[in-house]
Amino acid sequence: MRQFAEAAIVHAREVHGSAITLHHQALDTVDRILAAERQAGASERGSLALCYGSWLGEVAVTELEGRWVGLHEPHPPRLAIGRSLCSPIEAVDRLLAGVDETSLTQRFAQLTEWRAEHDQQHHAVEQNREAWQQLAGDPGFAQVSMDDTMHCATHWDRDSALAAIDPWLAERSLNQPKLLCLAAGGGTHGLLHAMAGFDVTVVDFSERMLEIDRQLAQQCNIHMETLQASMDDLSGLADQSFDCVLQPVSTCYLPELDGLFAEVARVLRPRGMYISQHKHPVSLQASGRYDHGGYQLLHAAIGETTVTRDGSSSGGDSHLEAGTVEFIHSLEAILGGICRSGLTITAFEEPCRADRWAPVGSPAHRACFAPPYFKVKATKPPA
Repeated sequence: MRQFAEAAIVHAREVHGSAITLHHQALDTVDRILAAERQAGASERGSLALCYGSWLGEVAVTELEGRWVGLHEPHPPRLAIGRSLCSPIEAVDRLLAGVDETSLTQRFAQLTEWRAEHDQQHHAVEQNREAWQQLAGDPGFAQVSMDDTMHCATHWDRDSALAAIDPWLAERSLNQPKLLCLAAGGGTHGLLHAMAGFDVTVVDFSERMLEIDRQLAQQCNIHMETLQASMDDLSGLADQSFDCVLQPVSTCYLPELDGLFAEVARVLRPRGMYISQHKHPVSLQASGRYDHGGYQLLHAAIGETTVTRDGSSSGGDSHLEAGTVEFIHSLEAILGGICRSGLTITAFEEPCRADRWAPVGSPAHRACFAPPYFKVKATKPPA
């Protein structure tokens, strides 16, 4: 793409006598060149669109940390700014054809806005941390009743605990395998898997959630490590230190996932297993309210990447967690991201939650239209 952009620089100099560089300050000059070409009929419209579209894209790559995607596909490649996609080449082609009068200066302003929105999304991580600090007092997300937990724990033995954990994880026949419960504080996952015979470490970015784990471990006389950290920064854990990583639904609270999957791959031992659950992107896009025979898609799959619970009495967003900002990740971002980390996906499930007889608007009825979750098993290849 850089070569096509440089061809635009040569064209501007030799045909129009204008010196331009790969910098946004040349946008006005390029707009004048394209206006002149359009008035002249742009006999080489396709070539001009390729070169000047590439020029705009390369300026965005240099100044806005954009990147090209789809370079090996039959249609013109797309420019990605954060999670927003666009085709500068097709935009310039429409401009030269006279069917779209949006200038490149205006296009670059849009790209700049998308970059600013992408940067602001990272502030949502701190909002999510505070939200989960508050949810530590919610029995739907944490073991807030010590008495009930102690009662259950005293009735567990290893066999009953093994029967209660994920079947994929129960397949592991190692002697006391090391298990990382990732983004899984709150007392539910750590205690259960420790009872099942795993050597457990719980990582969560909420200190209040981890405190519940520590209290339960002490009261049940169970050894369990805890670490306060973001799920995509496991620098406090050594390379190849776990046989298994278990991650309940939590990837929707991160704006980017490749760093997370790279960290999981790093801390897993060869032949290690990664089991993760994710909110289905369609579920996050869809309304929670039944209307006109279905549930409407309210949020775009590309570009508009965050959803929040408005807390109104009318409901319709009960599938979102109160106080959090949730990011819509495509299947490519999740499944492709796991593969890019070097892990191999070996199983995939959509847990059955649908019920056509359930009350209209209920989670079970909504699941007939939009599956709420899916689960992935991946393994690390042998060394």
